[in-house]
Amino acid sequence: MSSPKASLPFYLFLAACLVVWLQVVDVDASSTPRIKALIVDGQNNHSWTTTSPILKRILEDSGLFTVDVATSPARGMDMSRFRPRFGRYQVVVSNYNGDPWPEEARRDFVDFVSAGGGFVVVHAADNAFSDWPEYNEIIGLGGWGGRDERWGPYLRFREGKIVRDETPGSAGTHGSPHAFPIQIWQEHPITAGFPKAWMHGRDELYARLRGPARNLTILATASADSGEREPVLFVVQYKKGRVFHTTLGHGPEAMGSPDFVSTLQRGAEWAATGAVSQPASKDVSSLGTGLPDLLRTALDRPRIGKREVAAIAALALGVNSVSIIVLVVVLLLWRRLSAVERTLLHGPSARISQGESGERPLEPRTGRLSA
Repeated sequence: MSSPKASLPFYLFLAACLVVWLQVVDVDASSTPRIKALIVDGQNNHSWTTTSPILKRILEDSGLFTVDVATSPARGMDMSRFRPRFGRYQVVVSNYNGDPWPEEARRDFVDFVSAGGGFVVVHAADNAFSDWPEYNEIIGLGGWGGRDERWGPYLRFREGKIVRDETPGSAGTHGSPHAFPIQIWQEHPITAGFPKAWMHGRDELYARLRGPARNLTILATASADSGEREPVLFVVQYKKGRVFHTTLGHGPEAMGSPDFVSTLQRGAEWAATGAVSQPASKDVSSLGTGLPDLLRTALDRPRIGKREVAAIAALALGVNSVSIIVLVVVLLLWRRLSAVERTLLHGPSARISQGESGERPLEPRTGRLSA
């Protein structure tokens, strides 16, 4: 006697069970909720229409973020109705440098960060809102916009110590875009697993930033044309909120540098959650202290100083061609060699001196500039 054939309703039941099972598996595979991020743009002295999609893609490619974008009216237009819903997100990424926000939006933003919301400052976002005291404290350091010694000190590096330099002067400068080495200053989850020094792609190197610099921890520095080591990656604690500030990211080329991608992803995660789960990028290569590495560093400079050119011209008449080549190499290396070697061979000390600039001590173990 043959067995009865299964009916159509039975097969429909099995299909329904399969659909439900697949949905359950999909939920289990993404059981960790994604971090809700908001990019703010709409005005910038850089091409935000080009860079905001890049920032969005970088965050989404990590698999950790869902990203929305709040775009302001164009410069000079009515801003009164611009009021992003910051409270709906865990981290806000600023690609904005333009007209002041309405008072309601400013209040919402400060409340968001004060209550524990994360904030990421990208490149020219630290040029914005020079007349907004809370914003200046949140970003730690800023440039341009009329900023000067009234906004706070420069941060200088002297013999392994951080010095608060109150010297009068304007804030914000940079040379031509070029590749440059970045050195770790302070260990932190954002840069954990990075080499002690690496080469960053062609970018603007901000220098002479100044601001309140309260509760600020410097993560990495670079040697600028100013002759000073300048902070390029740092974090700020503002009340309950965490802030990651990167001065890098002038445009698409700079944002394509593996170190920018990795630090943005990890910095945004840290700002949102206080922890970092993503591994450091394996595409960030260590910068050694051998001649090939140092020569590459020197040749990436956009120009040679006038004194170097004068020395080459003065000596060229009395030496042979081999000596000239050696001299040129030495002079090219001169302005980079000491800073790179000092950082790589000796390493910084998480201390700050008490002395000429009225500097404040770093908190033990954290290397943080306290208020």
